[in-house]
Amino acid sequence: MGRQGKAARRRCGDAGVTLVELLITTSLLALLGMVGIPAMGQLLERSRVATATTSMAMSLANARMRAVAAGSPHTLCPSAQGLACDAGNDWSQGWIVFADLDRSGQREDPEEVWDRVQASTASQVRIRSTEGRARLVYQVDGSAGGSNVTIEFCARDAGARSARQLVVSNVGRARLVERPTVTQCNR
Repeated sequence: MGRQGKAARRRCGDAGVTLVELLITTSLLALLGMVGIPAMGQLLERSRVATATTSMAMSLANARMRAVAAGSPHTLCPSAQGLACDAGNDWSQGWIVFADLDRSGQREDPEEVWDRVQASTASQVRIRSTEGRARLVYQVDGSAGGSNVTIEFCARDAGARSARQLVVSNVGRARLVERPTVTQCNR
């Protein structure tokens, strides 16, 4: 009975953690953190770009559908204020879709805004369209007149590694390019 008591007491005393074990565990956790944090940042960049791309794709589809359903042209353009089209090809602050009844390319009263997107990720995602294509007009047959337009999405300061593009054809269909070879991200 005496032997079992000493062995039991010894096992209880061995239950602690040594300083060496604690240092090794802390070092491993620090190493995993150094590897994991940059990967988490890249995941966040890709997620922001994907969210902005999806919002734009939905706006494009809605504008096309409304143009066909209403029998009137609908315009999609960059708009920081959400009321009128901005000049230039920077869509980072947001965009609007409106029924362009007078075919002026600019929203005027009483033309109704059907879709208004104020970019919540504007400070992190840069959105630009093809130079010279600041507006996209869907005709009553669903086509998008003019030449093809490319709308590019990039995480700011991330370069081309997170870039995506939506390419809208003359027919009005948008297709996604996940990893474009030519980008405006670094400009």
